[in-house]
Amino acid sequence: WGAYIMGQQDGTAGDQIPAELSFYTSNGTSIAERMIIKKDGYVGIGTTDPTNVLHIAQADTQSAYTSYSTLTTGHSGSDGFYIGVNGGATAAVNLWNLENTDMRFATNDTQRVTITAGGSVGIGTSAPSGKFDVDIYLSNGTAKDSLMMQFSGYGDLGYFNENIFIPANQLKSLKNDFKIVLTQNGSTDIKKTAFSTYKPGVSNYVYNIDMAIRQMKYVMTNDERLQLKKKSKKDKEQLFYSFWKSRDPTPTTEYNELMEEYYGRVWYANEHFDAWQPGWETDRGMIYVLFGPPDEIQRTHSSTSTSSLYQTWSYYKISKQFIFKDLNGFGDFRLETPFLGAGL
Repeated sequence: WGAYIMGQQDGTAGDQIPAELSFYTSNGTSIAERMIIKKDGYVGIGTTDPTNVLHIAQADTQSAYTSYSTLTTGHSGSDGFYIGVNGGATAAVNLWNLENTDMRFATNDTQRVTITAGGSVGIGTSAPSGKFDVDIYLSNGTAKDSLMMQFSGYGDLGYFNENIFIPANQLKSLKNDFKIVLTQNGSTDIKKTAFSTYKPGVSNYVYNIDMAIRQMKYVMTNDERLQLKKKSKKDKEQLFYSFWKSRDPTPTTEYNELMEEYYGRVWYANEHFDAWQPGWETDRGMIYVLFGPPDEIQRTHSSTSTSSLYQTWSYYKISKQFIFKDLNGFGDFRLETPFLGAGL
């Protein structure tokens, strides 16, 4: 016989006789029991002793799966969905969707978890957001766009919160610039923020010691310039502190009024006088850094296409006047007479 069904009873008398139903098929070489329905209703496939309502077993090291497919999915081995256990040593449990569709999990007739075809996971939502990746870069006196941290997750609520621990030894600079790159669903958003470290005796306008030393050129003596050339980076920083400490009008306090005033002027010059170079390096920036805001500014406007623009800055208290000429009509004002002297 190629296949048959056999019923067995346990010999109990009466109208309701306990019995089992076995299903046999042949593989062409031998015939064997493939499925059994026990008297308690348990069904075994691949086992004669099912321990659950439906018990599927594999006698050898092959995997054991149950497959589900429809006319829509197709019925080939690469269609539909299957549940099973891998054979061999790993014995991994699989819930495997072979279709390009979502997987849904529900309780109490309500969808609770969704895994989209793209791999996004939503808990409490049927339309989860895609996975996001965050890269955090640091730039300061010792690093330039250095990748310092990465993490990923799912923002199913439209937002996420993440606490980030940054070791103190990475924040030794007075100013630390962070670039945060968020990537999700093929889109990228970049945000930048700065973290400043307060150091007693240093102006709030100073974020980079190397730049601050360069900006001292208007007030350094020749001897101080020579000293700087001979110093290492670490020694230059110490010389910077010593330079301003020696000029501190109130050396017994942490606040250096002269330093704050000087770098405040540098900041203002950068904001208002930038042209082809940083504002503090322009002629107007230099005069502003050295003498502060003028008492009066007179502006002459061009009356013809060939005439130039002028600005005249007057400092009445110190009896000084500076005339600036716009050389090209694009705001590049230069002193008509080179300035040699000192301010502050």
